[in-house]
Amino acid sequence: AKHWYTFQEYEMGWQIVDWGLAANYYRHSTIVVPNVTTMLLWLCAELADATGEQQYLNHAGAMVRFLQSSQQPNGELPYELSRRPHFMCYQYNAFELRDLAHYYMLTGDGAVWHPMQRLAAFLAGGVTPDGACRYSCRQRWPEVHYWTGVLAAALQQATALGLGDYRAQSARAHCHLLTQQRRDGGFDFSRRSYGRLRDRRSYPRYLAMILEQLLALDDMGRI
Repeated sequence: AKHWYTFQEYEMGWQIVDWGLAANYYRHSTIVVPNVTTMLLWLCAELADATGEQQYLNHAGAMVRFLQSSQQPNGELPYELSRRPHFMCYQYNAFELRDLAHYYMLTGDGAVWHPMQRLAAFLAGGVTPDGACRYSCRQRWPEVHYWTGVLAAALQQATALGLGDYRAQSARAHCHLLTQQRRDGGFDFSRRSYGRLRDRRSYPRYLAMILEQLLALDDMGRI
């Protein structure tokens, strides 16, 4: 893990954006993707907690400032700053909220509290009436089941932290996810991916994500 951080520090690097630091998407790239920074914040906090060495949080404050400056008025974090603001908006932002929640629980850094509140309020609008996760701000379909799972988990996490009361939205998404489970325990990948067609295949990576999301919901008292 320490070798990974050294690689991140000296090979992958960061770039200055406004008054903060954004983690590079590729080695020494100019692409600015906020979800890379939220995940890195969480991982750095885990490493600092595991080792007791606060040096791994040296860039945390600057990374948080980048996220604060890039957050949109509606609470959304854009997919790619300036170039591609909307892309699979709710699922990416749900993962970002969970990253920030883990970071907050490990560090107690109050600087992420308000951004998390705004992010949770944005995510609440991503749950459709039947409980699925919207594809984007502008598009309802296709429906991808692990997106619904992460949205349910993120909203329940927001409720548990006291960011707002999102129990109804989380429960609706959670219940909808369970209705999509097959008799063999698996999940299709998506619905209406190709017009009215669905992708009936099961991919281990996404099934693992759904399992983690269900376990997180269980841990937070949803199941």
